[in-house]
Amino acid sequence: MTSDGSAGTLLDLAPAADELRRVAAGVGSEDMEGRTPCSDWTVRMLVGHILELAAAFRAAADKQPLDPDEAAAEIDDGGAWHDELDARLARLVTAWRRPPAWAGPGQGGRRPQAAPAPGPCARARDPAARPG
Repeated sequence: MTSDGSAGTLLDLAPAADELRRVAAGVGSEDMEGRTPCSDWTVRMLVGHILELAAAFRAAADKQPLDPDEAAAEIDDGGAWHDELDARLARLVTAWRRPPAWAGPGQGGRRPQAAPAPGPCARARDPAARPG
C-alpha cells in the first residue's frame, strides 16, 4: 500500500519487457524451428506462448476475460511478430502500471483469480544479473 491508501504499482514490468524485446530482436525467421531450453518447444512455439501470455496478463490487469482473438498468435516467417510482440508488451506494461490492476479480484485471463502479488511468476530483478 502507498501512503494514500492505494495499492500502488508493486512491480514495474518495463525492464523485463525491454529485455524481452532485446532478446527477440536477435530472433529471425531462420531460427523459428530451432530448439529452446524448453526441450519440447521450438522457437516458434515459445514466441507464440509469449505472445499469448502477454495478452492474458494484460487482460488480468484490466480485470477482463481474455479475448480468444487477441490471445491467438500468428507467427509468420516475415518477422511481423516482432511488431506484435512490441505492441502486446507495451499494452501489458501500461496495464500493470495502473493501481487497480494490483487490487481486488481479477479475471486472470480465462479464469477468475485473486489480486496478484509479486512472486515466482514475476520478480523484479536486474536483467543483467545471473542466477547464482
